[in-house]
Amino acid sequence: MKFKYYLLFFLLGTIVYINSFSVKFIWDDRALILKNPLIKNFVYFFKIFKTPLTFLHSTFYRPLQNLSFMLDFFLYKFNYRGYHLTNIILHILVCILLFKIIFLLTQNQSLSLFSSLLFLVSPLWTEVVTYISGRADSLMAIFILSSFLFLLKRRFILSSFFYLLSLFSKEAALIYPFFIIFYLLFFKRKEKIYISYLFSLLSLSFFYLALRNSVIKISLSSSFSLYQRILFFITAIPRYLFLIFFPVNQHMSYTVKIPSSFLEKEVIFSFLFLILLLSFILFKKDKIITFFFAWYLIFLLPYSGIIPINAFFAEHFVYLSSCGIFVIFIYLLQKIKFKLIPHFLIISYIFIFSLATLRYNFLWKDEIHFYKRIIRLSPNSFCAYNNLGVIYLNQGNIDKASQLFKKALKIYPQFSKAKINLAYVYFLKGEVSSAKKIIEEVLKENPYHPLACNLLADIYLKEKKYKKAEYFYKRALKKNPLISSLWIDLFFFYQEIKETKKAEEIKKKLEKLDKFSLAKIYFFQAKNFWKDNNLEKALFKIKEAIAIDSFNSEYYNLYACILKKMKRYKEAIFIYKKALSIDPFNAHIYNNLGNLWAIKKDFAKAEKNLKKAIALNKKFPEAYFNLGLLYFENRRFKEAKKMFEKAVFLNPQFKLAQTYLNKIKNTLN
Repeated sequence: MKFKYYLLFFLLGTIVYINSFSVKFIWDDRALILKNPLIKNFVYFFKIFKTPLTFLHSTFYRPLQNLSFMLDFFLYKFNYRGYHLTNIILHILVCILLFKIIFLLTQNQSLSLFSSLLFLVSPLWTEVVTYISGRADSLMAIFILSSFLFLLKRRFILSSFFYLLSLFSKEAALIYPFFIIFYLLFFKRKEKIYISYLFSLLSLSFFYLALRNSVIKISLSSSFSLYQRILFFITAIPRYLFLIFFPVNQHMSYTVKIPSSFLEKEVIFSFLFLILLLSFILFKKDKIITFFFAWYLIFLLPYSGIIPINAFFAEHFVYLSSCGIFVIFIYLLQKIKFKLIPHFLIISYIFIFSLATLRYNFLWKDEIHFYKRIIRLSPNSFCAYNNLGVIYLNQGNIDKASQLFKKALKIYPQFSKAKINLAYVYFLKGEVSSAKKIIEEVLKENPYHPLACNLLADIYLKEKKYKKAEYFYKRALKKNPLISSLWIDLFFFYQEIKETKKAEEIKKKLEKLDKFSLAKIYFFQAKNFWKDNNLEKALFKIKEAIAIDSFNSEYYNLYACILKKMKRYKEAIFIYKKALSIDPFNAHIYNNLGNLWAIKKDFAKAEKNLKKAIALNKKFPEAYFNLGLLYFENRRFKEAKKMFEKAVFLNPQFKLAQTYLNKIKNTLN
């Protein structure tokens, strides 16, 4: 019978997250996976236990999360779909463990099943499942629930072992001994073996804290007082309850108002709500309701903000905590005399939650819309402004990127990432003094900031001040030797100044540190050969890059561009399509493919792909120009005129578009 339920979990869990397979690496995924050398070689297995999560930021210590990425990388390399598969399996395992625990505690099979199913399909867990970097919550939940399950079966050594694993998954697991204290008191477990077990949990907690502190110095500072943080937690408890049942307007990076007085309306209403809720629980004197509401509160405590953490409010904070609420909800429904009502409500909730999860997963596919949604719902999310700015910067829309970086800094003036990005914009515009001013400001706070040092080195390189450039490239690496991109920049620096021997030495170091990062070197070399029309060498280098990283749309795009220049059109079309299968939202690839179809005189396919490029990026002057050229060659002058006008409007320096616009005006006159 249980196997049938487990199969249901796997089928339903896969269905509701099936469209997450098309979500690329996003947000912290790039730092934790793509740029993380520790996960790319088993040699670093033990080093992971001595290093913070990202090896850059000293906020989190989660070695098991890194080890899970290491296993994924061994299996899937840069194929993000494999990482999504792991996340889905982990989430389903959490649900199976919940099912087993709820049944052991209540002996009610339908209660266990429906509570676990509601948890399984809730759209709140997109941040845990669809977002690859969010798996710390599911890992921690698996090990905490396994620990509790073994405790219920009186397997104390295994229970302690799984608790230790939960600690290595996420810091919030430290709350578990407090949950066990409550469990022992609530169910009156007074045997000495339970006291010994509790002592073992506390000992493991101290061991973990000592180890963590040796890697990351514990900081409990906050810009808000303890009083304010307690007030916010009072308001957060009912907020999360509402979100569990009505998950609307979901987004990452919530920005919230922190109350300063108990007399604020939201605090008063939240406090009264909690009093009424607790009165109801005490009045009912029902063991199941009391225990699982305590479950909700205890597992929510690490995210209360009372002990300062990186954010005040996030959907994934209530991941393990929400199980208690789902159990109470189903339990109360089962108390209704008319059996059709609870069954209808439960099935409706499961169906609506499933659709909502599928819909929300879909919103993660397009990064631009993803970040715009965050900004619309949380206008003070400085991270979202910065990340969206980076996307526009990569698309070549410097002015839009600049506006977004400035907006991020207006909200949070100390945000170093946005400062560096804005400095880079100034560098690209040729406003070197403005760029230097920002970099110097960052270096005052952190003299070895890797990105600041590197950008300053780039500036000195452009100014041909080679000694200063070399000094800052090396300074960036001094405190950050695990960042492979810094080694790559130093490699190209030595190549540019014709220090071939030093360049090769850097390449050898890089090969030992992160051999997969060599793909970037081969890609940039291929790009330079392609620009210089040395196509055979370009083809050889891009094939080397793809041999290392066969799941990079940029590499395939360049590969196809090289083939197009070599007039190997059939192969180029195949490779462009391969690039689009990896990155279906890449406007540049559609633009390039549209151009190729135009060369092959297939007007319909050329128009279709160029229009798709414009639909994906409405501020893409080259795509408008190419579509205008297509219309011009087919003597559709009015349509061509509109496209050329749009290209010139977006880029007033686009001389070729202006030339064709003048030709059309003369033709029409």
